[in-house]
Amino acid sequence: MEESALKLDTTVISLFDSIKIRDKKVSYEEINFPKLIQSVTERLAHYPRFKRVNFKVSCSENIHYRSDKEIVHSLFQNLIENSIKYQDFSKEKSYVNIKIQKANDGFEIILKDNGVGIKKQVQPHIFNMFYRGNENSKGAGLGLYIVKCGIEKLKGKISLESEHGMGCCFKIYLPHSES
Repeated sequence: MEESALKLDTTVISLFDSIKIRDKKVSYEEINFPKLIQSVTERLAHYPRFKRVNFKVSCSENIHYRSDKEIVHSLFQNLIENSIKYQDFSKEKSYVNIKIQKANDGFEIILKDNGVGIKKQVQPHIFNMFYRGNENSKGAGLGLYIVKCGIEKLKGKISLESEHGMGCCFKIYLPHSES
């Protein structure tokens, strides 16, 4: 009963987060990507097996990006959390590589891990609300939905390259802010 109550609590919080992002008025402020990613990883440090993950962040020095910090934080939070949760324990070490670079009229964020990956047949559904593409998932199926909502709110795009057993590579394009 306690486990069911905790799962319901997590689901309600995630659902609230998705509604908050969907209905949020975008506010613009300068974003320091390395600091924001460090903040996210510090918040996730309590996760089981977090210490197995090697994080590498590559960000051009001259990147100046203004956007909604809460939404961008949520994007990284959900993607990094998934990389930690879905590590491939048959591999000696896990990694999450994040690269941020200028692209066209905005920025490209590439988040690549060597986790369990996502099977081809479930990939078209991973951004759907309440969809869980992994039989071992204990989450509510809202993390990638929240990512998609945030990216749409910022008028960006996301794509996935993944092969089961080979990890994931999410590519996010965020345009320069209109502000």
